[in-house]
Parts: sequence; structure tokens; C-alpha cells
Amino acid sequence: MCEVAITIKEDPTGPEAVRFANANVAIASGNVSSQEVLPYLPTRQIKTFHPRSPGISAYRDAVWDAMVEAG
Repeated sequence: MCEVAITIKEDPTGPEAVRFANANVAIASGNVSSQEVLPYLPTRQIKTFHPRSPGISAYRDAVWDAMVEAG
């Protein structure tokens, strides 16, 4: 939402501002499941955790260490 706010501040009549205004109108009318609202839902704004190569390597090493300790 910070990026949305920055984009709207930089271009108050641009496409993001129009989309956001349409979402606000939909919410005000009680239509919280409209297509205009979906991009602004928190689940669309939060990046899902997905480890990169170093993270995957750390998991691999931890599993290997546990296997070696267990014999």
C-alpha cells in the first residue's frame, strides 16, 4: 500500500489513482468482493515466503546434519 500511495501522489489522476478510487467506491457501496478491490487485499500485497538458493541450501544442510547425527 505504500507503493500505491507513492504512485498516486506522483500521478494523482493516473491509472493507479483511478483503480484505487474505484476500489474505494466499491467498498463504500458494500461490494468488497468486486474486481476493483481484489488487488488491494492484504493477501495480494504480501509476498509469500519462498526461500532462495541460500535458504534451500541451509535446509539441505540441516537435514543432512540431522541424518548424520541420527546415524
